[in-house]
Amino acid sequence: MEGTILSNQKPAQSPAGEAGAAEPAIPVKAKAAPLPAVRYLGFRTTADGREYSMRVTEGFDHRHFVLLIPHEVFATREARFQDAPDLCFARLQRDLAADPAMLPDRRLVLTTRELLDYRLAHDPRSPNRKR
Repeated sequence: MEGTILSNQKPAQSPAGEAGAAEPAIPVKAKAAPLPAVRYLGFRTTADGREYSMRVTEGFDHRHFVLLIPHEVFATREARFQDAPDLCFARLQRDLAADPAMLPDRRLVLTTRELLDYRLAHDPRSPNRKR
């Protein structure tokens, strides 16, 4: 059984105090590590595009990430301004799931493929739309 921890329980005692037949161990679900909290802090416009700031909190540990969406993406309508924070949030969640110890040492640039996938997933006319 994957994701299951077996408990170390002693065999049940009969009412007379005799040890009964050994019962099988009772499966106990292993607790998954809680996901880090991701908070959108805002954006700033730079020469390269819009930089979206996100803070990841795990317990008392805080990491600050910057995700970049180039100006051309908005100019060509590959992304809408109101969708940008959600796009960045989704990208950061995927990256953290792949590498929970990821360090915030560089800007993360959203790719054209990520933008297209997001648009298809959120287009009401798309047959691939997640509900």
